[in-house]
Amino acid sequence: LLSRKLSIRQEVFKIPGSLHKTISEKLAGLAQTDAAASPPSAAPAAAAKQATQQATQQALLELLRSINLDRSMAPKYRKRLLRQFCSAHPQIFHQYFGDSATAQI
Repeated sequence: LLSRKLSIRQEVFKIPGSLHKTISEKLAGLAQTDAAASPPSAAPAAAAKQATQQATQQALLELLRSINLDRSMAPKYRKRLLRQFCSAHPQIFHQYFGDSATAQI
């Protein structure tokens, strides 16, 4: 019995042709739909990136506002934080204070 099973092992593990063909067709169909769906997905990715950038900018503006308006903070420490913020995020700093604030810190 064991020698019979060993002699037909290739027959036992052989994949039927119809099953192989069906799976190949389904995989090809999936590959085509994935390829067709790729270009439109670039627009949502760009929108997500823009939304992330806007959220980051809003969070940085809120941080700058909290540093500027916190009167419990020592003035020397506040100026140090504002200088650090200006060096790290100059565009947001100038958007919040304008050009005149750079000379004061």
